[in-house]
Amino acid sequence: MAGAEKLPIVYVRGFASDTAGIDKVVTDPFYGSTRAPPTSVSVRTTSRTSTSSRARCCACTWILVNGGQELFSASHDTIPPDSIWVHRFYDTSATTWGKKPREFRLETAAQDLLKLSRRSGRSPGRRVSIWSPSMGDLVCRCLVQKILPDLGRDPADWVAKLFTYGAPHGGITFDAGFGLLERLRDRTGINGAEIFGPERTYEYLTPCRRTHERGSGKIFRDHLGDTVSWSG
Repeated sequence: MAGAEKLPIVYVRGFASDTAGIDKVVTDPFYGSTRAPPTSVSVRTTSRTSTSSRARCCACTWILVNGGQELFSASHDTIPPDSIWVHRFYDTSATTWGKKPREFRLETAAQDLLKLSRRSGRSPGRRVSIWSPSMGDLVCRCLVQKILPDLGRDPADWVAKLFTYGAPHGGITFDAGFGLLERLRDRTGINGAEIFGPERTYEYLTPCRRTHERGSGKIFRDHLGDTVSWSG
């Protein structure tokens, strides 16, 4: 469309399951957002990567990965509106960086998404568009429904468009087990999958000022509604 507004795009990937799955995910600089050539996938862009190396990796696509995003942001007063940013929220939970991994928490991923949006949104208009499949949308919804409201900020001032697909907006249930499998998952938190249960979903989608309203599963389902996309 002629004259359409160009905004930076932030990619937020989906669920990686256990530590082994997380370790596999973080070896891909693009977090699965594209099928990069093997030579690119096998090399991580870190905060020590030179500007020229980063440029060779990202010049044609403006896809900025990992530490390269911080370097680019620090060295530019404005951000190209046609840039793509990868939210690498699983990095701190991986064992492959030589540091003690941090337990993954969806609210922390949403807070880090706000920080990334601040960096990538330093362009005319400041707002960003977010593209998120699967569980990535729950991270995004936590940002716009809880993190920003808790800070007293209007999500529409930060996020222009949110495109999601294949997202478990209503949680995940099983046809078998008469609810036993869901209760076991939510009680044990196996592989972090309790984020798809009603209690955790309510926690990370509800602003602090409304957490006292927690009630039955029916209230939870009404709270989620049928929303599958959001645009400001």
